[in-house]
Amino acid sequence: MDKKLSIIYAFRNRDVERVQLSMESLHAQKFQNFEVVFVDYGSEAETAAKVQKILKKFEFARYLYLQASHKLWNKSRALNYGIKNSETSNIFIADVDLLFSPKATEFLERKISNNSFCLFSMAYLDKQTSREVSNSRNFEKFNFERTGTINGMILASKEVFYEVSGYDEFYHFYGSEDVDLYARLKNAGYREVITNEIYFYHNWHQSFQSSEQDKLTETPRLSNAMRINEQHYHDSITNGILKPSGQNNWGENFEKETAEILSSPDAVIELENIAASVEHFLNEGIKFYEDKVIEVRISESDYYQTLKYKIKKNLGKQSQTYITLKEVNDLILKKIIFKYRNHNYSYKITPDLKTIIFKIAL
Repeated sequence: MDKKLSIIYAFRNRDVERVQLSMESLHAQKFQNFEVVFVDYGSEAETAAKVQKILKKFEFARYLYLQASHKLWNKSRALNYGIKNSETSNIFIADVDLLFSPKATEFLERKISNNSFCLFSMAYLDKQTSREVSNSRNFEKFNFERTGTINGMILASKEVFYEVSGYDEFYHFYGSEDVDLYARLKNAGYREVITNEIYFYHNWHQSFQSSEQDKLTETPRLSNAMRINEQHYHDSITNGILKPSGQNNWGENFEKETAEILSSPDAVIELENIAASVEHFLNEGIKFYEDKVIEVRISESDYYQTLKYKIKKNLGKQSQTYITLKEVNDLILKKIIFKYRNHNYSYKITPDLKTIIFKIAL
């Protein structure tokens, strides 16, 4: 049985020092029986250049950049692309926050199986310990706060991933793509093995504040995204799903030439943040542009911020209902996730947070 291993990373615009540390911990492995497939899902040019420079120092690493800078973050699609572009028979899903103890890949080799998939305990380092690791580059043993087994790490044969069509690419932003995969693997008849030995450590970082998803920022975020993902996961469990629906082309991504089609739209539609205009266009008006490339620009109305509007609103006399650009953002993002996620599209919020630009090839 082939024991060689592909370690898959999905990345976008993270701290590049984490990449350096994770690669160094792999370089220190006693068993160099692996390749790294590092998928950059559309990082900004400066970050991408830094990461690529780091990875060139490690012979075991391959850097794959996807034209996805103006697409919503989709870890599932990035990982699927890595899986399909791997060159070994076995897959281990990693993360840039992951530090490997020196015998980790030797341990992984012992756990490879054709009829099961393996999940692993991870130790979570505190801020001080992570700082010490960064200074010492010693990956032997650390003090840690807690451990957990639901952490995104999984080892399985490549064939296993193909049998269930990889990760479900419905999942955007963060949450549930890992447990969804585990459930579908069990539906396919594979045995789940959970290990308690500690060979993997999570480098500390500040926790994402869920309140941030309720604000409009230049980085697109969707309110209630995790709950939407959880609902999709529960439906998958209830219905005993084996392969995600509408995912015949899983792990594929638009090439640069295809992405550039969006730069020459057939039509430009300009709207203001009027509820009726936005909702009607997204649900009905967009149908008139079938087979065309369109650019939709939705801007905050000048009138929306005037004293006259605010007085009329307080008196209940406004003639039109305006919505915030955050509400516009959430309407469009839901449309992308539920209907257009497999289309060639781009989504951008201008730095002044006054205009949303949505391009799509229908």
